[in-house]
Amino acid sequence: MRAAQRRRWWVAGRPFFVAGESGSQPKMTEHSLAPETPIKTLAGDQLGRKSFAIALAKVIDQWSGHESLVLAIYGPWGSGKTSLKNMVLDALTQSGSRTAPLEFTAWEWAAQDKVFEGFFKELSKRIGSDNSLKDAAQTAKKVQMYAAMLSAAASITGYLRTVLICSLLAVGFFGIAPAIFDNWYFHRALTSIGVLAILAAAALAASGSVADKVAVYLAAKSEATRKSIGELKKELQLFTARLGKTVLVVVDDLDRLTPDEIRMVFQLVKANADFPSLVYLLLFQRDTVESALSRNNEVDGAQFLSKIVHVGFDIPKITRTQLEEAVESVVGSLVEGGPANPGFDSARWGKIFLSGVMPYFRTLRDVKIFANAQ
Repeated sequence: MRAAQRRRWWVAGRPFFVAGESGSQPKMTEHSLAPETPIKTLAGDQLGRKSFAIALAKVIDQWSGHESLVLAIYGPWGSGKTSLKNMVLDALTQSGSRTAPLEFTAWEWAAQDKVFEGFFKELSKRIGSDNSLKDAAQTAKKVQMYAAMLSAAASITGYLRTVLICSLLAVGFFGIAPAIFDNWYFHRALTSIGVLAILAAAALAASGSVADKVAVYLAAKSEATRKSIGELKKELQLFTARLGKTVLVVVDDLDRLTPDEIRMVFQLVKANADFPSLVYLLLFQRDTVESALSRNNEVDGAQFLSKIVHVGFDIPKITRTQLEEAVESVVGSLVEGGPANPGFDSARWGKIFLSGVMPYFRTLRDVKIFANAQ
């Protein structure tokens, strides 16, 4: 067996890696960053974000306001938002907190156009399953009732457009039918009415804006229904105020939704940010969400977002040193144990590494993807 030959490469004034026994096959070591999945616990932190996660968990656990607290973590794809979220949840678990987490996967419900329904369904399930919450069963029942009434109101608004279209089509048919089966001159007035009704129905079918406005007006006329929803919401606020625990609603990957779905989720949060003991933690790429909320420049997305999010944090950035160390770890694992090269120029390699290799790596996800490809 050959004697072990150690070699050290220097980059930016520090050792790059140390190779093992020469002649052996390159292999991935236990230090490889190949798994692309987010870290699950505080112990997996490689970027020094543990203290930030613990501090944020403490803020969440100590919330006792009369309304909901809406927190946001901003960061581009691959910056480690999900890993940070997992560390916050782990910090809450380790501290024995009084917070009950609920991870709401918005895209599952957005695809079905049932974001509101899905949210309250999941919230009811989470509250009802936690025996440590005060009046858990009653609160869960109130949540279900509130969700059912909201769903019914939405259905009335949605179905009304269809009813209007069908009604206009019916008027059109009865206006045209006599003209078809009888003297045209005698029924030309009815025919004109029928044609106009059909054209109106077609316009409604093509664009629901008019029908939606009519539907909203007629729904607003139902004072009893509107009042009962308001009263039920007040009752629900009283129940959530005495839960004895904070319910943390985590919504991750918001920036992966379509613009319409993003607006739907933020409307949900805005409409239900007045429940005590409820904290929202939203994770997304800020410019993507602001663009979606802008609605073709009709609304200022940044201002709209600022009215919903009470406290926003930019995810702690990975430093250049941390990123270089991550890349070094992967490359070192790939070539460790390879044959020594006496002609190796460490100074030249250092220049290649810093100017030729590092520009391709901007996030830890880039490093992991590279490791997976080897």
